[in-house]
Amino acid sequence: MVGPVYLLGSERSGTNLLRKRLIENQKVFYGPSPAHFLSSLFYREPYYGDLHDDSCFLALIKDALDLCYVHFSPWDVVLEPDAVKTGFDARMPRRSSVLLAHYLMTIYAEAKGYSSYFCKDNFLYEFHEAIRREIPEARFLYLYRDPRDYVLSQLKRPDALRDHLRMSRLWEYEQNKSIRAAHTLRAEGRCYSLSYEDLIQDEERIISEICDFLGVEYGKADAIAGDNIKVRVKEWENLEKSTIKSNFGKYRQELAPARVAQIEAICWQPMRFLGYVPENGSRPVISAFTRLRVFGLAAAGWVLRMWWRNRRAAAGDPIVGRDRLLQRLAVNYRSPK
Repeated sequence: MVGPVYLLGSERSGTNLLRKRLIENQKVFYGPSPAHFLSSLFYREPYYGDLHDDSCFLALIKDALDLCYVHFSPWDVVLEPDAVKTGFDARMPRRSSVLLAHYLMTIYAEAKGYSSYFCKDNFLYEFHEAIRREIPEARFLYLYRDPRDYVLSQLKRPDALRDHLRMSRLWEYEQNKSIRAAHTLRAEGRCYSLSYEDLIQDEERIISEICDFLGVEYGKADAIAGDNIKVRVKEWENLEKSTIKSNFGKYRQELAPARVAQIEAICWQPMRFLGYVPENGSRPVISAFTRLRVFGLAAAGWVLRMWWRNRRAAAGDPIVGRDRLLQRLAVNYRSPK
């Protein structure tokens, strides 16, 4: 079996662009829209009880399959829980959420005519230890982006929380986790790191190098597997166009110098480690007054966002329907004896 590929990194860092370009230029790895198996199920696994019990394991399987179908880009291959359990037990060494996600992604890729899969689920830096332990053949890519452009991109999202300090903290947290994971994995020869800026400016070279790292032939796929998208996703609009090679450094024109300084104050260590040059000669300081003012605006933004999400829920938005699904996962909770 060809080992899967997992992507470490943050949203709004070119993760979907990398997924699409990689799938277009090789014939081994399929990259479906993310189902977020591990962020939804990994920490909830104990709630299902003893997975050696078929009823407990079937409950986990049913919730995992719901994640595939209650989705803005649902899987278009129908999988039944009993058939999944039988196939899983024949191919996997033990029952766990990591291996269940691995099995589902594998058989979905095989149904699409591929040997393995590319997974860009969110927060994979949280699960890399479990993945590398349970799937020894797995490999990883680490994709990162300039935090100032990352924050700008986050602020432009339609229902984003307009809090550049919070977005900066999120970038810093995710890079700290991803850099540590990539350091460990690279020492084992299992991780390739790349920047968003290198990807968009020299796409052909970067994708070719990734293919070499993965041991697959670089070349156009026989057929491009598209996403089965049920709703309009604004953030994905540019994926059908040619890569915008100049899509970096826009923070200089669109963010005030004071905001740039605040972003750099928070992201100072990882951004310099990753090779990004600060606009400020020394690490800026964020005043207590600024923190308090931004916190108040963030709280107001959160209230408005919840109001908007409730309106979307009333209109039957499938993305909010997925949120409701996550709230009911592991309904068959069994307390430890």
